[in-house]
Amino acid sequence: NTAYNYQNTVQINNVSPDQDGRIVVKMFYKSSSRFGVLGAMVIQAYDDYDDNGQLKATQPGSPYMYLKMANSILNADQQEAVAYPNPFHSVIHVGIPVQKSGDDYQIRLLDMGGQVIFTQRLGTLPSGWNDIRLDLSRQQLSDGMYLLNIQSHSGQHDQTLKLIRR
Repeated sequence: NTAYNYQNTVQINNVSPDQDGRIVVKMFYKSSSRFGVLGAMVIQAYDDYDDNGQLKATQPGSPYMYLKMANSILNADQQEAVAYPNPFHSVIHVGIPVQKSGDDYQIRLLDMGGQVIFTQRLGTLPSGWNDIRLDLSRQQLSDGMYLLNIQSHSGQHDQTLKLIRR
């Protein structure tokens, strides 16, 4: 509500992009208003990862902080896998919720033409939240859109996420 905004400034915090890396800002005005004005929009991004995919504020490779980051963007009943950061550079963290242990998993990275670029067999994952670190620095990836497929051997879990490499 901007009716009493005498400073002409609005700050929106904790905005996260969707799986495609997009953020949509919608502005609405009341039917009694005659107009709405947006003079400027300044977007400040904070990237908490270095070029190697490591969290800057933690010791390199700290699995506790990666899991903390994953759990902070999820609710307790998360049923879908997530991948972050998105966009990524050379390292992707994949959070996979496993309802019941005993199933083998694999992850595949595909280009938009469906060509498999990278495969990692994960074996049997324990029940609960699993954070998998994929180091893609040895792959010769171009900037652009990729598909990350997470699949269990039984077919109970089969999910594809869109990722952007920059």
